[in-house]
Amino acid sequence: NQQYKEALEIAKEIIDYRNIKMIVANCYKEIGHDESAFKLCKEIANKKIEDSKKEKRFNEVEQLLRTTEDKFKNDLEI
Repeated sequence: NQQYKEALEIAKEIIDYRNIKMIVANCYKEIGHDESAFKLCKEIANKKIEDSKKEKRFNEVEQLLRTTEDKFKNDLEI
């Protein structure tokens, strides 16, 4: 239990990283702070959803640009 508390203190200093947050959540769980563990897991899940939406939007814009570029090239050839 003491090792988890020590790991938790160290990890708090670099909590911005997703994998570190997961380690912190596991530490919280191990020392009986289930609510804190749940909060961090929820934050990680929400960030993954947000990142997924951003990636999807980026891919849509990239595809639109490629389509526009192809159309422009075809128009130049005509």
